[in-house]
Amino acid sequence: MNHETLNRSLLTVTMSVLEDAAFVFSDELPGTARPSLDDWTPAGVSLSFTGEPSGVFRLWADEALLPILAANMLGLEPGSTGAREKGPDALREMVNIILGNFLTDHFGTGAVFDLGLPSPADPARAIADCRGDSGVWLQVEGSAVLAIIDVNGPRPACPSGKAA
Repeated sequence: MNHETLNRSLLTVTMSVLEDAAFVFSDELPGTARPSLDDWTPAGVSLSFTGEPSGVFRLWADEALLPILAANMLGLEPGSTGAREKGPDALREMVNIILGNFLTDHFGTGAVFDLGLPSPADPARAIADCRGDSGVWLQVEGSAVLAIIDVNGPRPACPSGKAA
């Protein structure tokens, strides 16, 4: 898989979904403006998918962004207790929407995928993701967001012609 093509598609879809579903605007975050892990303690959500191909999508967002997403998605006041409590749920929903749109955008409407359940991403994984060269960085409402798609190639066929 061409990582540059995947990342370009992921960037476009993520920016569009954030605008359409959460009513926030985003810009690509240049390398010089990316936070270090000393300054950034993101919340992360991971969502696996199976199909042809299979993989995992992870979204890391500054915790300060979560109540904003929840407020915009649910019609709550950004500083309210409800927005703070629903912030993690809003991030999980964003992951669902972004991944579904990305898979359709990148692989077409004829591709069939099964999505797992969004779950908290391992905080230790944030270190590798932040230091890696895959994924796309965005600035959303003054907060850093990192979206990463790890795609495995198609599974080899069994001798019977069924996927392994």
